Amino acid sequence: MSSTDELLIAEQAFVEGDLQHAVKHLAVVVLEDARRPDARDLFSKIIAAAGDPFALVPLGDDNYAGTVALHALLCARSGNATKAATLLLQCVTAAPQSELLAWLQEWVSTPRFVAALEIDEVAIALHRFVFAIEIRDRYVELCDAVESLRMHHPRHERLGYVHKGIEQRFTQLPILEAHALAARISGDSAVAYSWAYAQALEGMAGTEVPTRAAWLRALCLELERLANHLGDLGALGNDAGFVCAPGDAAALSGHMRTLHDRALRLRLGANARNAVLPLTSAAMTERLIALYRDLLSL
Repeated sequence: MSSTDELLIAEQAFVEGDLQHAVKHLAVVVLEDARRPDARDLFSKIIAAAGDPFALVPLGDDNYAGTVALHALLCARSGNATKAATLLLQCVTAAPQSELLAWLQEWVSTPRFVAALEIDEVAIALHRFVFAIEIRDRYVELCDAVESLRMHHPRHERLGYVHKGIEQRFTQLPILEAHALAARISGDSAVAYSWAYAQALEGMAGTEVPTRAAWLRALCLELERLANHLGDLGALGNDAGFVCAPGDAAALSGHMRTLHDRALRLRLGANARNAVLPLTSAAMTERLIALYRDLLSL
């Protein structure tokens, strides 16, 4: 049965006063064609005629996605923006072929709706949705909705970022031990974050860094930068259609990181640091030259 036929049955049931039956068929309509304005117009009439509209679209353990979508629509119209958004994302996850994200795009274009959102709950729902959905078009629609949220919500920074509680963890560690946490903020930038943490402590203490220490830091940071750029070169080659580039560049980047670890004994446990001898400057120079030649041969 087509969505038009379902809508005709819903309209007839409404005329006859059977609101529950009307909603049942209307749920099928919105799931098949959520952009139909006549379906939402009928739902508005049903809401106006019902004593308790939410009783017509109850939530349970085994709800039809269209029924949940109508419940979300009712929540949006009654001012419960957070529940409306999270329920709608669940509906799209259950029925990815539907056009229900168009509703979310419409809602978040309204500053009043956006301001009423509990952004932390919505961020969690968005995170779950992204990992559950597999249809690319839904991602495009979701990005449009998120962009609108970022434009209008006062706490928009909560969207699209990973929050791991790092700042709070820093407050729980002894000041001279937290450098290990700084080095683990980003695996690609262990030296950069470590240096930043050291600079913060040195600034508070008014300490001058010895020249040799500054040069050693610069050496560490340069090695880290080279390893990251090697990975980026592979990504650029991949974007241009060179399918072998990512693998070749990743191998070189891995060799660079291994060299880094051997030279500075980074990312090793205490026992390993004591057992593994650092490379001499001559050996390190030799390996860097070999890596450079390998890069030129790509």
